[in-house]
This record gives sequence, C-alpha cells and structure tokens, in this order.
Amino acid sequence: MKMIFIWAIILFIIPNTYSKSNIKNAKKAVYTVSGNCEMCKKNIESAAKINKTAFGIWDKNTKQIVLIFDSTKTSADEILRKIALVGYDNDKYLASNEAYNDLDKCCQYLRKELPKTKVDVMLPIKEVDNLNASISDNLEDPKNAEIIQKTDTIKQEPIIIAPIVIVKDSVRTNIPTNNAKVKTAVSKTDFTAFLTQYYAIKNALIADKMVAANKNAALLLVEIDAIRMDKLSSDEHMVWMKYFDKLKADVTKISVAKDIEKQRIAFSSLSNNLWLTVKGMKINDNGAIYVDYCPMKDAYWLSSEPAIKNPYYGSSMLTCGSIKETIK
Repeated sequence: MKMIFIWAIILFIIPNTYSKSNIKNAKKAVYTVSGNCEMCKKNIESAAKINKTAFGIWDKNTKQIVLIFDSTKTSADEILRKIALVGYDNDKYLASNEAYNDLDKCCQYLRKELPKTKVDVMLPIKEVDNLNASISDNLEDPKNAEIIQKTDTIKQEPIIIAPIVIVKDSVRTNIPTNNAKVKTAVSKTDFTAFLTQYYAIKNALIADKMVAANKNAALLLVEIDAIRMDKLSSDEHMVWMKYFDKLKADVTKISVAKDIEKQRIAFSSLSNNLWLTVKGMKINDNGAIYVDYCPMKDAYWLSSEPAIKNPYYGSSMLTCGSIKETIK
C-alpha cells in the first residue's frame, strides 16, 4: 500500500514537473538504479540532469528513476551511462569498481554478487553477449564462472537484458579458484573508421563543401557511438568518457550547420578535443598523426599526411599553417 502511495505521488509530480521544464520532444522512461539514501538521490539526479534537455526523479524506496528527456538531443541510454559513471549500477550499465568505491560509505549500496568481481570499467549490459562468449571460450574451469541474470524492469522502452558472466577473484563457496586461468588480452578498439570520418570532414572543409561536411559529420556521429567501451582499458575509458560528450556536441554542430564558417568554428573545437583524446588514449592510427596549426585563425587540426592543407580557409589560403606536433 505504501509503495502504491509513493508511486501515485511520483506520477502526479512528474507531469507537473515536466510541464515547467520546457523540454521539447519529451519522452518518459522508467529504469531501476541502485542506491541507498538521499545523497544517492542527489548524485543520481545530478548525473541525469542536462539543462533544458533531460532530468530524472529517483525514489530510494523503489530504486526506480523516472527520466524525462528530449529524444532528439539525448537518449535514456546516454543518461544511464552518465549515472553509471558516478558509481550507480542500473538496467543498462554496471558502474566500474573505481566509481563505486569513490562513493561515500552511506551510498555504497549492496551490489548483487559483485563486491569481489573484476569490473574494472563501466560495463554496457547490452554488449555482454560478446563478453560472455569471450570469457567462456578462455575459461578452463567453468565452475569458476558465475552467471548473473538481470531482469528487464523497464516500464517503457523495453530492451533485452542479456546474462552477464563475471569471473571472480575469489568466491564464497568451497570451489577452489587458484587453478582458473583466464586469458585477459583483448583486441584494442579500432579507431580507424572514427579518424577516417574526421579526415573526411576536414577534406570537405578544405574543398569548401558545406553539404559534404554535413554528411560526413553525420557519419562521424555513428562512429562515435560505435566505439566499444568494454574493449577499452581503464585509463582509455576515463579519457574517452571525458571527451565523449564534447566530441558529439562538436560533430552535431557541424552536421546541422548551414554556414561553412560555423562548421569551421565547430571543427576547431572538435580538433582540440580530438587531439586531447588521441594523446590521452595513445591512438596512432597505424601511423603518424600530424597536428597542424593555422596562425591566422589560431586553430588546430589533425591530419594523416605531412602536407599542409588548411580547412579553415580552403582554396583561398590552402597552404597556410605548419606542423606543431607529430603523434606516433
């Protein structure tokens, strides 16, 4: 009865909150997010909030969050990813051990079977099929793997939640684990397609082709979303998540701009953020990446070749600039 009363209040508050939020193209979805207390509520709702784009209301009793978001600017998946980054497991993502351990003691909720597991980076649940196959192929003693079933509790936007295989450092049972050997080497995420689309935008701006820059920016957005976060190391993961939203914002501006000069302004910001991403993640694209500089615009860009071709002036000042750094 108490739960019914709580949800009656929430369902009453949400429409009124939404009506004042001025969020366009609003979509509502309900998900389960782990947590304990009022501090958790503050952390979770802060992570969910995007000014004029999204907000969430989390209930500590039901452990559920109601999300309201502009479906043309963000998604429930992206919001839940941000929530996991601050340490809270949810229907789509498991927080990393590091993020969980950084929570205040009062906020360290009981994780189902997870306190002694290897969850070194935030784990997207929607991709665990590949993780399951990878671990099971390399696990010599299947007794040392535990399958944890996650049930789908989403009220709207239902998705298929696959089972997660977690390999334990130790277990609470009497099964010995010292004989288990797991191959941990994982092929690094391939950034070739990502950089290829960035270079395509650069080449379109060099050729003064605004529409081509629009189209290639739209393709780059697809490549950004395609990066396999579960394939990144802990350090790579932290760098990628630091610049993920900035990269998407810059590329989105290029994809929708109807003025090539506005595209070039956004491209300057994109190039700065990509430069930091490439250096932080030690991406070499199987060769050198040249960081070029335009003194007239005080702007940088990345190139796969040493020849200077300026995307900020195009044909009018094609060779203006110099190489400032070479990343190998």
